[in-house]
Amino acid sequence: VNKRSSQTQDSVLKGYLKQQGLSGEELNQAITNYKEQKQQAALQAKQEQENMKLENQRLKAQILNSNIDTKLASLAAAEGINADKIPFLAKLIDRNGLADEKGNVLEDKVKEALNTVVKAFPDFKGNGQQNSDGFQQIGSGGSDSGVNTVDDKLDAIFGVKKK
Repeated sequence: VNKRSSQTQDSVLKGYLKQQGLSGEELNQAITNYKEQKQQAALQAKQEQENMKLENQRLKAQILNSNIDTKLASLAAAEGINADKIPFLAKLIDRNGLADEKGNVLEDKVKEALNTVVKAFPDFKGNGQQNSDGFQQIGSGGSDSGVNTVDDKLDAIFGVKKK
């Protein structure tokens, strides 16, 4: 069927080109050019389709990673992990097996992966600035070598000497 269809197309094309006044050699060259263009168009369409499939896969992976990050952030906050440390924690977590075939995030697997990393790096849980009694110091320690007021501190910064 394809051969007969191709022969019919060739004869119709030859008849049209003869009507337009092309010689035998020009006619054969025109047919060859037409077939090449048709073949290139088919290859280009196939390439575009493959590119769209790859782009679709990349977008699905980005969405899945975003969903995993969201779930990880909520679980990490519930565990008492500082929000500033969550992006670093997310980079350490192995993301294999954290979602099912349909792209749904498996909360228990994310929690398990989170706990594995927190066990290996317990510093994620604490903020590192707490004293042994559990209080966090805010502001200066008070040992400023005699500089007490804001004006005195600014003078010290800019090198203004007192009179």
